[in-house]
Amino acid sequence: MNTKLDNILSVTKQELPLERVSDILARIGETLENRKAEVLVQVMPRYNQELSRILYALCCFDKEVQFDAQTDTYTVKVCVMGNEKEFLLSKLRFLRKRVRVLEGEYVKRRMLEASVKALERYGVVEEVTDKNEEALDPAQ
Repeated sequence: MNTKLDNILSVTKQELPLERVSDILARIGETLENRKAEVLVQVMPRYNQELSRILYALCCFDKEVQFDAQTDTYTVKVCVMGNEKEFLLSKLRFLRKRVRVLEGEYVKRRMLEASVKALERYGVVEEVTDKNEEALDPAQ
């Protein structure tokens, strides 16, 4: 339920039993946890020297960074709330070829859609229809 603040006429204080407050806080925590998603982003080894710039672009998200010495790659696990995914997409588009999304199906699909639209706009590929859309499916 959403109510515009302009429509609220008055607010009154009400006492709640402590166990009711605990239940409400637990439910809020559970709801927030269910909305959280993880996206795994790989920094392309060629751009390792730009790691601070890449992390600065992602600074508003909870993240963990891991380094694999064998492959010389950094992997960033980004935790986002459901409503922040589009904002993360804009940051990833800003970083362009410096990063690659490894996990996070929604983000992968949206990045693919944006790329296809750009290629169509410039006539590099023909317009994608429902029939040949399966060819662009990253799961295949």
